[in-house]
Amino acid sequence: TAYLGFKNPPPHPGVEMTRTPKIKAPAEDPEMCRFMFNFQSFTLNGVNYTEPVHLEFFIVDILKKERVSETFRLKIDPKAPSPISSSCFFGVHKPRASLCLIVKMNRLLTGDPSTYEFLYFKGAGTSKEMKRHEDSIKNARKYLPQFTQGFAFGWSPLFYRKERKGKKVLQFVGYDESILTIQLAMPSRPDEVCLDWLCDTISQYQIKRKSTVLKATRATLRLQARPLARKLNDAIHTLHKTGRN
Repeated sequence: TAYLGFKNPPPHPGVEMTRTPKIKAPAEDPEMCRFMFNFQSFTLNGVNYTEPVHLEFFIVDILKKERVSETFRLKIDPKAPSPISSSCFFGVHKPRASLCLIVKMNRLLTGDPSTYEFLYFKGAGTSKEMKRHEDSIKNARKYLPQFTQGFAFGWSPLFYRKERKGKKVLQFVGYDESILTIQLAMPSRPDEVCLDWLCDTISQYQIKRKSTVLKATRATLRLQARPLARKLNDAIHTLHKTGRN
């Protein structure tokens, strides 16, 4: 059910159904929506994952082609303790269906990214390939621990319209479904990647349900979506309004 799964995409790609929503969806379009994403897992199908990954989370409006949030960063390292913080908190003014959560994956700087594509597309490689990969990661950990390179990305829509009492009301994905499963993909031409390219690519995929500029990887990210309770959301909104006045 991954959003970038190119075969039989679901009605709301990237969203996995759960039993019962904990927070009741609003009956009217909200003026402000605040929500959290809690990191659940990062997996690479077929591979015993061995390299650190740096993840970036932010929100874009794919129609206006602009970022509408700050960036949250999370480092996942199989050889290090679990991250202290694994949650990101967003607030969106005037939610709309054109907003998408973007997840960008960065690897340690180890040279030409295409050298390690086998790991992300084929799964476990030959013993020679895996040894070369592990050596490069070991060397990068020692000499280039602070340097990363963009490698893949994924996304999920945040809002959609649902029939409620005779009208279509904007819904956050976390009201009815709480686990987002996002499959990461690599751009065919990394040098062309920019915000406009990203928004155009997502828009075209949502229409055609396929892409000629992306290559789906075996890497999958799972996040738990949690909207703030309505009363708490309204209370924070009132405080912010009071502060601005």
